[in-house]
Amino acid sequence: MKENNVIKKGWNDIAIAYQKRYDIQVGPIVYSPLGPTEDELNLLGKNLKNKKIIDIGAGGCQKAIYLAKKGAKITSFDLSIKQLEYGANLAKKENVSINCVRGDFANLSTYFKKNSFDMAYSIFALQYCANSNMLKKVFCEINSILKKKGKIIISLDHPMRTCGYWDLKLDRFLVNNYFDKSINKWDYDFLEYGVLGKFEGTYYTLSDLLNSFIEAGFAIEKILEPKAIKRKKYLDKFGINSRYGVNNKKDPFNFSNLNRVPGTIILCGIKN
Repeated sequence: MKENNVIKKGWNDIAIAYQKRYDIQVGPIVYSPLGPTEDELNLLGKNLKNKKIIDIGAGGCQKAIYLAKKGAKITSFDLSIKQLEYGANLAKKENVSINCVRGDFANLSTYFKKNSFDMAYSIFALQYCANSNMLKKVFCEINSILKKKGKIIISLDHPMRTCGYWDLKLDRFLVNNYFDKSINKWDYDFLEYGVLGKFEGTYYTLSDLLNSFIEAGFAIEKILEPKAIKRKKYLDKFGINSRYGVNNKKDPFNFSNLNRVPGTIILCGIKN
C-alpha cells in the first residue's frame, strides 16, 4: 500500500508549529485531551523494564522518551520526518535512547519482523486511516509485529464526536450524519505561526472500529470513554490552546464540551 502523501506533507508542514502550540511535555502518556494518563490508568503495566514497545504515530516522541526513562526499549514510528527529527533531538537533550523509524502505519510489517514487540500503543493517530478497510489493515499490521499475547492500546477520535458539531447559540451538540463515510478535506491551521497543513480522511462508526479490531485478531480487554479532568497543570495544551484561541468553546476538546460528549475512545486488547 502506497504512503498517503497528503497526510505526510501536511504533518511535515505543521510539525514545528504543532509542537509550539501544544507544548507537549515529556511525561506519562496522556490518552485523551485533558484526560487520564498512563500512570493513572496503568494500561501498559507497571514494570516496563526491557519491554519492547512501539509508539505508532509518535509525533515528537515525548511519551516514548518518558517510557524509555522507565527502562522500556522504545521504537517511535511516524509518517513525518519533521516530527521524528524533533523527537530525536529531544531524546538527546533528555539523555535517552529511542529508535526512530519513519514510515506508513499501513505497512508496518515491511519495517519490522513478525512477533517483534511486547506492546504497541497509538495515541490519536489512527483516525488518519483513509477508511474502515485501511483501519482493519493497520490493525492486522500491528497484530503481525506483536508477540503472542502482546498488548495493544489505541486511543482516537470518538465516533460520536466526529458525527456532529457544537452549536454555540443553542449550546447543544448537533448530530449531522453518523453514517457519513465520504472523504473529507480540511486545513489544520496555525495562524499564529503563519502555517497550515492540508489533510484528508473519513470517519467510521463504532462498529467499524470494534469489528476491525476483533477481526484483526485482538481480544478486547477494556473500552474507555474518558471525561476531561480538572488539573492545576497539564502535560500538554490540547483543549486549552487551539485555532480558536485559549479555552474557546468552539474547540471540540474544550473542557466543558468533553464532559458532555465523549471526545475519545480507548481500546485495550491482547493478541490472540
